[in-house]
Amino acid sequence: MTERIERWDRWDTRLPSSKDQQRAIDLFHKSGAETKSDFVRGRILGESFKVITVDKSAVEYYRKLSELTAQINGLDNLIATARSNKVAVCLGFQDFSQLTRDYGDKESKVIQNTVGNVFSGQVVGETAKTLSERFGKVLQQRQSMTINRNDKSTSISTQMDCLIPASKISNLTQGMSVGAVSDNFDERIDQKIFHAEIVVDSARVLAEIKAYQPVPVIANFINEDGFDNLK
Repeated sequence: MTERIERWDRWDTRLPSSKDQQRAIDLFHKSGAETKSDFVRGRILGESFKVITVDKSAVEYYRKLSELTAQINGLDNLIATARSNKVAVCLGFQDFSQLTRDYGDKESKVIQNTVGNVFSGQVVGETAKTLSERFGKVLQQRQSMTINRNDKSTSISTQMDCLIPASKISNLTQGMSVGAVSDNFDERIDQKIFHAEIVVDSARVLAEIKAYQPVPVIANFINEDGFDNLK
């Protein structure tokens, strides 16, 4: 006796409700299925399917984010071409090692060598050595004295030495800074490298702080029990 195998080669179904029809159509478009039959079969058999959702309000955000990411990745090109396009690029970080960590060794070296103006406070290690080498060397005069029982002799010699040693950069106090600036054809700067101190008028700063006005409360989120509803 031959066993009869039940087959569902063809079958039909209906959705009388217009809301159910529209919901099924929306799910079909989001599923990514090629045909309605594939979509219905997958739903009945419990197969997984992807849902594609397009948020039109986020398209402009992602476009601007992509442009910003492209500019950050090409930061060395931005710095190199900014001056001719009347764009000022200002980069701030605590140490060159942060730049190396985020952009890699090669990209970090390119950025360090491309910038024309450098302002630095106290830094240590390789950053201090790099800045000291950037500021260059100068011919310095050294004098030594030798004293013995019979006479005293003095010798004077000259040698090239760092203009601002790395040890000095590593021991800068608060308010002290070193740096180098660049100039233009019609705006020459004779003293491009500096080692200076920012003189702060403490009395004037304290007087300004005392004159600060409190920020007005625009919205208060503390309830009648004294608890902050935002926490």
